[in-house]
Amino acid sequence: MSRPIQHLLLFALALAAGVGMLAWGDRFAALRQIEAAFSRIIVAAALAPPYLLESGAGPNEAWVARRLAPPPPSGNTPQFLGVGDDPQRVFESTPPSAGDYAVILSQLQRQRHSKVAISLPMAWDHADPIALAALDDQLAAFPLALCASPLGRGISPQPIPAAFARASVATKLVIGNPRLLPVVNRTAHASVMLGNRGTLAGFTLLENEDPPDFARHEAGEPIGVALLARWNDRVVLSFPLLVAMAHAQVGPAELVIHLGEFIRLGQHGAVIPIDSFGRFQLSPESRGASAEVAVPAEALIEALVSEEDASLSLAPRHPPIILLDERNSVQGTEADFAKGLRGLINALESSPQPGGPVAFMRPPGWMQAALLLPLAGLSAMFLRLRRLSRVAAILVTAALTIILLLVLGQQMHLTPSVLPAMMVLAVAMMPPTRRRTARRKHDTLETNHS
Repeated sequence: MSRPIQHLLLFALALAAGVGMLAWGDRFAALRQIEAAFSRIIVAAALAPPYLLESGAGPNEAWVARRLAPPPPSGNTPQFLGVGDDPQRVFESTPPSAGDYAVILSQLQRQRHSKVAISLPMAWDHADPIALAALDDQLAAFPLALCASPLGRGISPQPIPAAFARASVATKLVIGNPRLLPVVNRTAHASVMLGNRGTLAGFTLLENEDPPDFARHEAGEPIGVALLARWNDRVVLSFPLLVAMAHAQVGPAELVIHLGEFIRLGQHGAVIPIDSFGRFQLSPESRGASAEVAVPAEALIEALVSEEDASLSLAPRHPPIILLDERNSVQGTEADFAKGLRGLINALESSPQPGGPVAFMRPPGWMQAALLLPLAGLSAMFLRLRRLSRVAAILVTAALTIILLLVLGQQMHLTPSVLPAMMVLAVAMMPPTRRRTARRKHDTLETNHS
């Protein structure tokens, strides 16, 4: 076979291989992952972090990047209601009874609050049924009421409570591997009151996991705090995360959970970074971030709050009013969590928010096919070189092609496919056929003989 015909066949074979990869390469998951990684490199070269990447899952979908920026300053901060040791014995009991909570919630209703978040587990061994019914009525009167309880994992699992189920997300909707999340199957308090009509519940602590060390955080070290856990086929949410969602007016159905990346509060809400285990890294900068003074619950239950006393007034706002455990008599992990709750909520609500979209489009097919033509021509020309020289030339061409595609993508906000070009050059790596090699040896022998 003559050399021009060999070059022409190699040109056609290389071009066909590249076009085939361009047309059908997206059918294979491994190849899609390689293309996605290359697209991410292009976006990283074009935009300065931090940013959020969206879409790009399909072969012809655009990658949409949104720059992340701190939320604008707002005076619409959460308000706190502190439940203390009650030295004046205002409450019926310490900790407050179901009847005490019912009166507190009734007072908040009179002050026109629409959202309440109770961080203290409301659990009593022998509660008055009438007081429990009154408390349930008061919880149901709020458009949004959040309750809390520690969760654990035991030998005898419990059905997921309705309040936790309403504030959960199906595992099939989570991006990533939900099996890496902490597993729970029961509430820590068997008699915990979570409301029966529309309330949502989140966990405070996970009994089978190491609790967040807020003492280390106060000493200036970052700590991890669990925001997610898995209960059967549902992903339950932490109480601080529910508070941030309530402030942003986002429901569980609007959450976007990408394990190892972020939790996004709605389509345009805050982007909270998490690791693959659903933990949020609480930085030392959040220490003492909330200057909001907690109003004593004793003052509220005695109706001591007045319009003239600005230090005790609770003005109605969109954020929920949060009941905090501020009892000095309580020790242990629950007390540590209560002390760190304000900083944790503030850190979640201070998470960056996505800005306007920057689209990185996939080039049209004809343009990408046109880029393969010169590569196929070079592949045919390399056939003239010796093996080592041909390999070196192909490797240099591959490196220059990758650099060219990166620059093209960065400057024009495009995400061209890299694998078709690499397939064209891979064809050029094919060794000469045996027939051609034998012919070369025969010609050499004839030359030496003559």
